[in-house]
Amino acid sequence: MAAITQHLRHLFLLVTKDTLCHFLRSLDTARSFWQDGPVFPGLLSFESSTMQSITPQQIRSSFVNASRSEAAKLTLPKDFDSLDWDSLDFLGWRDEKMPLRGYLVVPDPKGLTGILLRAPEGGARKNRSVLCELCRDVFSKEDVLLWVARRAGPSGRNGNTVGTLICADFLCCGNVRKEPPANEINPDPVAVVLRQLDGLKERTAQFVSRVQAK
Repeated sequence: MAAITQHLRHLFLLVTKDTLCHFLRSLDTARSFWQDGPVFPGLLSFESSTMQSITPQQIRSSFVNASRSEAAKLTLPKDFDSLDWDSLDFLGWRDEKMPLRGYLVVPDPKGLTGILLRAPEGGARKNRSVLCELCRDVFSKEDVLLWVARRAGPSGRNGNTVGTLICADFLCCGNVRKEPPANEINPDPVAVVLRQLDGLKERTAQFVSRVQAK
């Protein structure tokens, strides 16, 4: 009996030693992996769930609150052909020919949702005293406008609208990617940016839902 117990103890030590060595090798591999950089592009970058390149036709056919005529007449962003899609969570811009008209094109798992927006006639006040409801960037000095969208479907045709405060030139995606200085409250700037990205996507999706609500 004693011999069997000793044999089992020896076997346990061998298994434990082998398991420990395997764990240490895995740990060393993982450490080297992260120090050298992940082999999967975008795995830890802010662009892992960003917008894909889209065509003018996809944009024009995505609108849920605009007529075919309004969608056909829109003017694409002047830098459309050179857009950095990896830095965008949605495409937003003001119509160069109709400055009081703006557009949001938001991707989701089901496809694209385009929203036609209108700005107030008076524009923004000179003293920026309100936050954009999408990016909520407290450091931005850009103007913020109350953009109003006609609701989708019969509700919109009956004159119902929804509005929200958005950066006048739709710079939200760039604003949330700015790393703040590290401090005691937020020691990790990268974590702050990730939270800002999540917040932007969540609030944008909520606004889209309000436009589509029946």
